[in-house]
Amino acid sequence: MDTTIVKFYNDYGQVYNQQNIDIPAEFIVSDLSLKELADVGITVPTLPDVSNKSFLGWIKQPTKNDESESTIVYTFYPRYISSSLGTEYCDNQLDELDDKINGHDNNLNIHIDEQNNKINNADTTIGKLQNIDGDIIDEIKIVKEGYERNKQKILLLNNYNYDEQFSYLYSDIQRVQNEINEMEVNHNRDLLELAQRLNKAENIMVNLQNKALSIPKHYIISQNAYRNIESKDKNAIYFTKEN
Repeated sequence: MDTTIVKFYNDYGQVYNQQNIDIPAEFIVSDLSLKELADVGITVPTLPDVSNKSFLGWIKQPTKNDESESTIVYTFYPRYISSSLGTEYCDNQLDELDDKINGHDNNLNIHIDEQNNKINNADTTIGKLQNIDGDIIDEIKIVKEGYERNKQKILLLNNYNYDEQFSYLYSDIQRVQNEINEMEVNHNRDLLELAQRLNKAENIMVNLQNKALSIPKHYIISQNAYRNIESKDKNAIYFTKEN
């Protein structure tokens, strides 16, 4: 048993979650995927959504192997997408990625079946040739050893890490996300500038309205009506006339 460290970082490059686990030695030689790490006991955290972004999943970084300390360090960073793109877009992207992975799975399984058939055929042939001695026996041993090596390669293929194969897709998604973020920043800056211009225009309008309200009003009324006004407007100028 060797110690394995799994680190999950947040969007600011800070360690969001760290777990240590003792993984059986037969898995240490493999570069495990996130799913395989979960299968051996790692708890995959869910990162909360941040403003204007939706959390999609974890991007695996290159695995570090510290042989002197007998530890392996797995590192994962969050994968986001702009909330404005909507859940449907994210689901479509993930479905496409799943289809590609499933297609690779099918091709890999076909290849494994072919290799297993070759190994079985070779085992059958070797069984029939057990009675042959001398140099032929030595040749059979070499062939058998070669197929045994193929078996080991197939076992490694079963633990193949898909994250590396599709890392270019993750890079494209990150590039698009960065472009969207830049567009959002520019858009917010334009909105702020428009708001400032609108506020300035509103202040000018209020000043004009206040000036208009401060202009004295002229009223021509009778003496009798003037005397009966209970509250006179101090900004008004009254002219009286005889009835």
